[in-house]
Amino acid sequence: RQRQSEGSGQVIVWTCVMGQCCSSPRKPTPPGADETTPIYFNNVLLPRGSRPEDLASLELFCARAPDCGYKDYPRALRFIRARKHVLDDALKLWCLDQEWRVCDNIAGILDEPVDPVVENVIAAHYAPVLLGTRSREGDRLVMYRNVGDLNVETLNKATGVDTSHLLRRHMREMERLRREMDADAKGAGALGGHVSILDCEGTSVLKFVGARAFWTSISSLDGNHFAEMLGALIIINPPPMTMWAVNTIKPWMDPTTAAKIIVRNGKPSEFLHEYFSSADVAGLPEHLRPVAVGAQVGASRV
Repeated sequence: RQRQSEGSGQVIVWTCVMGQCCSSPRKPTPPGADETTPIYFNNVLLPRGSRPEDLASLELFCARAPDCGYKDYPRALRFIRARKHVLDDALKLWCLDQEWRVCDNIAGILDEPVDPVVENVIAAHYAPVLLGTRSREGDRLVMYRNVGDLNVETLNKATGVDTSHLLRRHMREMERLRREMDADAKGAGALGGHVSILDCEGTSVLKFVGARAFWTSISSLDGNHFAEMLGALIIINPPPMTMWAVNTIKPWMDPTTAAKIIVRNGKPSEFLHEYFSSADVAGLPEHLRPVAVGAQVGASRV
């Protein structure tokens, strides 16, 4: 491991030498290092926000996962953080994800041919989309989902579109988001998470229950393959009792995850601009934009 100067700042460079450092115990955090310190591993600059403890874990991780190339470092770091730096657990997640990526052809998912008729049907019921906007705080990428019109049973009977079609659409958009995050050099980057806006207008308990298999699959999919990609979840147009329900289950959730969930009642056009700069409000769906953006907005809660 080497430490060298870069201007007035500090740069940490860690080069892994098989058979030497990879079998050593986890290194302590170097004094004076923090999340603003550029950190390199095998001469590759790690994502913004990487910490010395991430570097130490990544060294040991890569020694046991030889298929983890330099382009995979952001994904590996998210898995390591998701499993609280417990190496065995992070490696299990990695192996599961690697197998899934091969079996489901995730490498080619953005280029695969799609049936436009099926896609148009899906888009009317479940259309996750990466917006051309960023959050005010953290400069995060933003994904919008309108789930109010999702009725899986009715959709299947009327069009033949089933849960597998919906899941494939979800995989494609989440993989698109992952690649955008990993390539993000100006904003929150690969480790800053994204903002997810969940629009529940029109949903009901019956619709939710009817789609429970889909939501269960979504939860498992995101947890196993897109871990640590959420920075904040903003639920808008919630059904009655949503805030009560969320606040009831939060004490049993991981505190870090619970802190990411925000439920907002009222018209989104009257408060959603709080989370975005005036320049980025235009990237929101039209029905969510404020009538007048010129007003001074309040402090962000993301």
